Amino acid sequence: MNAAHAPNRTTLLVVDDDQGVLGFVCSVLERDGHNVLPARDGSEALALAQKHGQDIRVLVTDVRMPGLSGRELANAVLRMHPHIRVIYMTGFAEEQFERGAVALRKPFRPEALKSALTRSSACRRT
Repeated sequence: MNAAHAPNRTTLLVVDDDQGVLGFVCSVLERDGHNVLPARDGSEALALAQKHGQDIRVLVTDVRMPGLSGRELANAVLRMHPHIRVIYMTGFAEEQFERGAVALRKPFRPEALKSALTRSSACRRT
């Protein structure tokens, strides 16, 4: 979905190299009324962040991906657009996050994703 087509809705950049997870997350968020920009890897996500960065409110990213990791992606995106909030997704129980980070452990239910958006304080409608 193009962020420019619905300016009153929250725009989220969703990144996961697993097509099933990417499709699930995008579907849940779109049904909840958000604009979603899907990306299959870090480089695709960076290109979208450069193009739509002022519109994006939340980056939802897998932590472990080939090439650019989710943490590296988040750091790069935040350098360009510090207003963006980050939600990390991981399937690894041993993954540790900095204090205050919003993280989802895979697999998760739609309600957990919605709760993570609320916790990120980035779900404000403009």
